Amino acid sequence: ASRRMVYVITHRGLEPAGSDGAWGESTVEAFEAQLRRGFGLEFDPNPCFDGWVVWHDGEMLRLTNGVDQRRLVDIPLREVAGRQFGRGCVGTLDEVLSLIAEHGSAAAPSAMHLKGERQSAVLIDL
Repeated sequence: ASRRMVYVITHRGLEPAGSDGAWGESTVEAFEAQLRRGFGLEFDPNPCFDGWVVWHDGEMLRLTNGVDQRRLVDIPLREVAGRQFGRGCVGTLDEVLSLIAEHGSAAAPSAMHLKGERQSAVLIDL
């Protein structure tokens, strides 16, 4: 019989629905909490005007409750990184990669989800 490897990763750092103390989706705090619990992460890097943030949406609508209609790619990094979202802050790609390096484990690898035209490691200079 072949041995199958199954890794448990958390989707955008989310806790199960209704969990007490759950951090906001795709926040630095959510990612760090899950890594410290021994889980890997699934996360979505998205480009800003002058850098990369880890955010699951290319629009600012959810981040600003629909007030800011700009696309993420048109907004400077300084306006997005560290922005509060629910319970937690939006992080840069470098911040999330540093968390994985510090708290991650080979037993629970993480997955960077590059979408559409961003499906090239060259674009994010890894």
